[in-house]
Amino acid sequence: FGLQQARLFPILAETFALHFTGKHMLNFYKEVTEGIKGGNFDQLAEMHATAAALKAYSTLIVSNGIEECRKACGGHGYLKVSGLVQLFADYVPACTYEGDNYVLIQQTAKHLFKMCTQIRNGDVNEDDESISYLLENPDYRVYHPSKNVNWL
Repeated sequence: FGLQQARLFPILAETFALHFTGKHMLNFYKEVTEGIKGGNFDQLAEMHATAAALKAYSTLIVSNGIEECRKACGGHGYLKVSGLVQLFADYVPACTYEGDNYVLIQQTAKHLFKMCTQIRNGDVNEDDESISYLLENPDYRVYHPSKNVNWL
């Protein structure tokens, strides 16, 4: 059973990580919607980019995890009694519900490029926790066309 544990424990760990990330996202959503009710739309773009990235990432992880569990069960993974057939039918299409993952990733990338441009121009809010790590040393985190950077 050691081989099965080696295959399934990482999926279990990802499940816990996604659970707590989802809880954090729900709190962030509540915070942003309260701000919107008060007329503050400052975090709306960040919430959209974060939700888009999380949806794309989590649906990919879940669909891959279900498939790995099915493979770990061998031929029994195809049986209805395994429960994996219904999970597969319910969760794998989530990669395209309410936005294809490729489109969502592009929306997140657009937001990140916008943030990088703002950092380069010095026009960024230092309290923005999602990009605060980029402000630690912008010379190494953001591409500067005027500098020759060896990426290898």
